[in-house]
Amino acid sequence: MTREGLFQLDVDDDIWQDTGLDDDISMAAPQWLVDKNIQSGIQLLLEIDRCTEKEEWMMTEWEAVERAKQGADKNTMFQLQSRAHNLSLL
Repeated sequence: MTREGLFQLDVDDDIWQDTGLDDDISMAAPQWLVDKNIQSGIQLLLEIDRCTEKEEWMMTEWEAVERAKQGADKNTMFQLQSRAHNLSLL
């Protein structure tokens, strides 16, 4: 038996389908698999999740720069201000 490619699954591979040996053939496919509205909703939910993660990252970065500015010397302050400017452009 060849093991080549065993751990290189694609998102479209059949292994991800909700079918198995004990499934009833007459049973309808799961809604997430056949309903375009549900698929679209899942994609939108994932996009919202990514936006929330990016927002949290941005706030963490901004707060870190602001904390670092307190007590920073002149040279470090220039770098921190440059970082804050770059973050504001995102």
